[in-house]
Amino acid sequence: MKVYKIELLTKDDFYKFEKLDERFYFYDVMLVVANTNEIKIRDLERWLSKSEIKRSKSYVSEIAKINFVISRVIVNIVFKEILKTDIENLNFQRDSNNKPFIENPQGIKFNISHTDGCVIAGFSKREIGVDVEKINKRFSFQDILKECFVEKEINLIRNKHTLFFKYWTAKEAYLKWEGSGLLRNPKEIEILYVDESLIKIRDKNMKKAKTLKPIKLSKNYVGALCISEEI
Repeated sequence: MKVYKIELLTKDDFYKFEKLDERFYFYDVMLVVANTNEIKIRDLERWLSKSEIKRSKSYVSEIAKINFVISRVIVNIVFKEILKTDIENLNFQRDSNNKPFIENPQGIKFNISHTDGCVIAGFSKREIGVDVEKINKRFSFQDILKECFVEKEINLIRNKHTLFFKYWTAKEAYLKWEGSGLLRNPKEIEILYVDESLIKIRDKNMKKAKTLKPIKLSKNYVGALCISEEI
């Protein structure tokens, strides 16, 4: 899996990102990672439609507002360049699994995930799922272990917060790739192996294991990426 990773840390990075080059089309995935702690969303309104600006003002939670704005800006920049059109003309739709998409001749699909301080957007010609989580050492996950993990996973996780979030993001990315999200029981997806370069999972509904890719982020975050195999 060849990944073209772009990091957005400041307003200026968005201007550079706006000039998408053709390297995008030579990779399996373009992965955009934004550090939302350092970006002022009022500087990004030029990449939002009028309705999106209005919607952003309706958010009560500042974190939710920031995540919405930055997610939309990233997607808008990519598709306005792909379609060579104005942002006002972009038409967000949803498929039968409620996954958002924008029709385009290149067949580029996208998936978004965000948490406090970070937004990730993945773009690919294949089906794609991404997930990111901030490692919260205060989060008590013991009550949900038996609901979301099989016994083998529980024994490995125990009280390890980082491992819990690695497993969680892997399951989320896979289920988002599949299109079911958390409508399926996460226990049906078993994590077989995790290291710094790959994740192996087994879906009880599939005959063979699936390989995912961990997303390398700062020490306080973990993420995972899942795409369809090349045909």
